[in-house]
Amino acid sequence: MSERIGFTKEQLIELTSYSRSSKRCEALAFMGIRFWVRMDGTPFVSLSAFSSEESDKPPKVEARLNLI
Repeated sequence: MSERIGFTKEQLIELTSYSRSSKRCEALAFMGIRFWVRMDGTPFVSLSAFSSEESDKPPKVEARLNLI
């Protein structure tokens, strides 16, 4: 039995409320959750992203101006 190192697709859908990979990536970025994009375009969030060491740091939020 292998140990999981990341969140499942279903868990990320529940966390972000999006089923499309691109929208999940946008939501994770907005929430300041560190993630990687796999070769197939799906986001990967490691379990360590929610460790106590990481949660003590404030999330990095980048302000963007949308003029459309």
